[in-house]
Amino acid sequence: MKKRIPFFLALAVLSNAYLIFLILKPAWEQIRHQVEESGALFATVSEPLYHDYYFDYRYEGVREERDWNVEVYQEVKVLLDENGKKIAEIPTGKMEYIRIYRDRSISPPLS
Repeated sequence: MKKRIPFFLALAVLSNAYLIFLILKPAWEQIRHQVEESGALFATVSEPLYHDYYFDYRYEGVREERDWNVEVYQEVKVLLDENGKKIAEIPTGKMEYIRIYRDRSISPPLS
């Protein structure tokens, strides 16, 4: 009896997989037919799909907080065209802050 259990288990798994295939096959065929009719795979794009880019920081200004000067920088994504010329700067929303202690004669507090 124990030798038959793996056989029936494998038979059940394979038959269920075949039934799922039979159920989903018409849906797959319909989707494939719609894609072929619409020509979605062969759509043309007028603009290039890929731009070279790099990330840089843009200086936003300085502000004073107690004994500190805080320089504010915003990260931007710089897009380049095929010739390496700058097309656009897109802000990423990431901000960086650099704190500079104003009085250089003493060391800054540890905070």
